[in-house]
Amino acid sequence: MEKMNLKKVTPEIREYVRTRILYLKEKNYSIKDIGNLLNINDDYIYQVLKKYRENGSKLPPEKIRGRKFGEGRSLPQIQADEIKKAITEHTPDYWKLPYSLWSREAIQELIDKKYGFKIPLTTITEYLKRWGMTCQRPAKRATKQNAAAVKEFQEITFPQIVAKAKKEHGIIFFGDETGICNQENYQRGFSPAGVAPVVKLPVKKEKINMISAISRQGHCKFMCYSDTLTQQRLIEFLSRLIESYDRKIFLILDNLKVHHGKIVEKWVEERKNQIELFFFPSYSPQLNPDEYLNNILKKNVHSGDLPHTEKQLEKKTTDFMNSLLTQSEKISNLFLQEKLSFIEMCFVA
Repeated sequence: MEKMNLKKVTPEIREYVRTRILYLKEKNYSIKDIGNLLNINDDYIYQVLKKYRENGSKLPPEKIRGRKFGEGRSLPQIQADEIKKAITEHTPDYWKLPYSLWSREAIQELIDKKYGFKIPLTTITEYLKRWGMTCQRPAKRATKQNAAAVKEFQEITFPQIVAKAKKEHGIIFFGDETGICNQENYQRGFSPAGVAPVVKLPVKKEKINMISAISRQGHCKFMCYSDTLTQQRLIEFLSRLIESYDRKIFLILDNLKVHHGKIVEKWVEERKNQIELFFFPSYSPQLNPDEYLNNILKKNVHSGDLPHTEKQLEKKTTDFMNSLLTQSEKISNLFLQEKLSFIEMCFVA
């Protein structure tokens, strides 16, 4: 039988072998017997016993094998840290590179631009693994999104809404509209490698719309409708909302044009003791918890048996939404998203 190559095993295994050698020697086993029992070469046994005697009958710590940390790498540690910081804090266009996201090729060009030499793509892969970076689908942000407005809403506007709601013993809701279509598909299924699974979709396109509002406490109100959202339909939903609660409603919506309609403004003004409207910054859906509700709704509607008709589509939507009405913790859990941490901070403060 081929003897164990102790250079290729882990330090823990080598340490175990060394202690076993000493134990068996104390039991008066011969060198040959020890080698056969542990499946190691006799020369290694002699080395261990020699070091044991030279060290005053103590087993000396094993020398660390291999290169020192960072030795022999393509990038010195300082340069590696600089590249990691560069790709973590900025996108390629910041460094005037023709890429929208960081790829191995983009990182290769950045290294060449900063230090004047190229390293292989396979080596870049190893650096990315070492830095704990993986290839991921990007989060989408509208180019018109105003970062300053988003920051102002998170740090100033929303805390003011919370303070006002607490003072007036009101409840804060977050509202949004969404469309559900029977030809969308959110399912995934197993299939042989290289063979995409096939899902049969209805030929006729059917669609319904829904407006909803949720609160951090787990409250939820929704309404389905067939055609577009008008000011009158929005007022119908707002009426249902204020009728459901004996506290003032503080509702935050996006900047859809219908939300700012004159008819709506007048209706709200006449009921300012019951409801007040506020608005998210433009192009900032990530700030709205109701957007996350829309995501799980669509995944549910398009899982299992797919709806083919408008009636089936509406039934599956209302069944799911009605189930949430009795599971307030599921709605509250939507607020645990990392991008919504500013909401929790305001309520805790």
